[in-house]
Amino acid sequence: MVGISNIEHSADVINAITTALGAKFSGEDKTSKCWDAASKLLRWTDVVAPTPVNIDHGKSTTTKEAYGQIKTEVEALLKRRGRAHGSTEIGSELKDIKNSLMRRQDPELFAATKGNLGKVEKVDGTDATVKSTPDVSAFDKGQTMARNYVAWVEKNATELGTNYDTVRKAALQMLSASGYKR
Repeated sequence: MVGISNIEHSADVINAITTALGAKFSGEDKTSKCWDAASKLLRWTDVVAPTPVNIDHGKSTTTKEAYGQIKTEVEALLKRRGRAHGSTEIGSELKDIKNSLMRRQDPELFAATKGNLGKVEKVDGTDATVKSTPDVSAFDKGQTMARNYVAWVEKNATELGTNYDTVRKAALQMLSASGYKR
């Protein structure tokens, strides 16, 4: 497992991140080069929230202080650019930073997960293990979605009001006509 940094990020790291985000916001052609430069200074695991689970699985190698420093810089940049700067927008930008770094530092992992950390089982240094996912046929996926829809209809009988009987009957006919089991 990679050790956790005890120090906050250097001015070079913060500058690289803000330069890359600034180029992204401006739609500049140099955005890719800026992320390439940032990827030499910072690992993608350094911008993942240092929750106990993320740390245990090696997905995060940062401290709360260092992560907070990046969040603060992202928020400040969003404010300077006149963009929305709530927790959702900050989280979205942090995910974009992580994904941009992961694309460069571990392209195979990014290709397998599209940046979704829920698909990553464990990270050990530069080696990552992706969770195995069972192959599910299109028929089985459709059956699951159809069953979920019928359950939703039945759960929302009051909200559907006078349409409930018609909608439920149509949903059950769809199940039957598709060959799905209830």
